[in-house]
Amino acid sequence: MAMTGNSARIDPILQWNKRMESSSHTTLDACQRKISATSCDVLSELRQRGQLCDAVLKADGVEFPIHRPIMSACSPYFRALFTNGLYETEQKTLEIPGISAKMMEIVVDFAYTREASVTSDNVEELLPVADQLHIVGLVKACCKFLKAKLAIDNCIGIRNFARNYFCTLLANDAMRFVLRNFSEICEKSNELLTLTLEEMVEILGHEELNAKTEEPVFETVIRWIDHDVQNRRQHIFPLLRCTRLCLLSTTYFVEKVNVTTNI
Repeated sequence: MAMTGNSARIDPILQWNKRMESSSHTTLDACQRKISATSCDVLSELRQRGQLCDAVLKADGVEFPIHRPIMSACSPYFRALFTNGLYETEQKTLEIPGISAKMMEIVVDFAYTREASVTSDNVEELLPVADQLHIVGLVKACCKFLKAKLAIDNCIGIRNFARNYFCTLLANDAMRFVLRNFSEICEKSNELLTLTLEEMVEILGHEELNAKTEEPVFETVIRWIDHDVQNRRQHIFPLLRCTRLCLLSTTYFVEKVNVTTNI
């Protein structure tokens, strides 16, 4: 169908209107984000001054005036706590058991600012607290800190710590670090000696274990057993199944393996 001159001029106008509408939405979204950040700053200031607070959290004898919506937005734990009928009608101060005042201060600050000062001194206490209160953002902050601190002397401990609190990504990162640096870890790490049989089998039998020769693998087995010979001697065969003895040199086998009293 042929278009008239007036009809042909509608398209550019519509396109201009759509661009303006899209630009308006983008500007509005940016403003809303800015207002949201500003609102949090205002609420944080009000909390610090004890103004307009509608509840008090108590930890280890210390009271923290807070705004329930802010804490509820940060944590499903607090949302459930503040929306049950008993609290709304009767209680204004709630004791949070098992959490120190120092940790609660970090939790409350995080709820208002989405920032936390995670350090080597507090991370082992802070991550379990964040997990207990279901504060995902704070758990991630702790995991990010621990990942950056992975080293030869702590990677196994960090992996086990992460597994205890179901921090799968951190546990996997730590496991990759262990496998990649196995040769150095088996020489220097005392954490290796604290592993269970199942954990030793998992590491030594992993297809990505970075061992240029089998000698360090065998020596790790012997070192682990010697740490508690009485209780670990019985585990020699499951561990040897993780060791490719056929790749050991004849000289090494005769001098080391054949004369080892634990086999």
